[in-house]
Amino acid sequence: MTYASSVINTSSTRRGTWPASAAACARTVRFVRRASAFAALVILAAGLSGCNKLQARDRLNKGVAEFKNAQYDKAIEYFKEAKDLDPALMNARLYLATAYATQYIPGAPSDQNVRLGTQAVTEFKDVLSIDEKNLSAIDGIGSILFQMAGTPYDPKKFEESKSYHQKHIELKPNDPEPYYWIGVIDWTLAFRMTIRSHRRFAPSMPQSMAPSWKKVSPTCRNPFRSSPITTTPWPT
Repeated sequence: MTYASSVINTSSTRRGTWPASAAACARTVRFVRRASAFAALVILAAGLSGCNKLQARDRLNKGVAEFKNAQYDKAIEYFKEAKDLDPALMNARLYLATAYATQYIPGAPSDQNVRLGTQAVTEFKDVLSIDEKNLSAIDGIGSILFQMAGTPYDPKKFEESKSYHQKHIELKPNDPEPYYWIGVIDWTLAFRMTIRSHRRFAPSMPQSMAPSWKKVSPTCRNPFRSSPITTTPWPT
């Protein structure tokens, strides 16, 4: 083979491989561009997430300030915004539930009042759906259900309240308070059952033999009088 033919063959070979190399280069460029765009989106999303968290903290702080001033409606709106901006901000969820529970008036029959109690339970359960061992939510549900069970009398709510106090015991068996509330609930259910049985099976019993609630001392009528959730209307 002559030198000229060798050069011609080499040149033709290079011309044949150049398009393939160009295509590979173009694919690489496209890949780099896509990767850069994806990275930019990730950075942007991280920035927005960080911004949302800062805004959520700001809403939470404003809500706490309104809550401390007893401006519960305003506080609730701030807590809702904080919850939406940062769903992982647990304190926003707990404060929201507590704001509803604080406004609940035990025994008041209005639909709005019942709705406040129900919303409190819903928000506390929402917390437990994320953190099933959150004692604040567990105790919150136990407390609000106990208050709602008194008027109208609802033994199922008492039992449900009791179940949450039992959950507290499972998590922290050395805490005395849930044992106390279980005792109060059991006593309440037993007393109600006694009254119902007396009314049903002994209508002709002499008054002197009938159990009299008025004979019970005020302290025994309401053994948790000093408790912040003393709210259940008792029979007279």
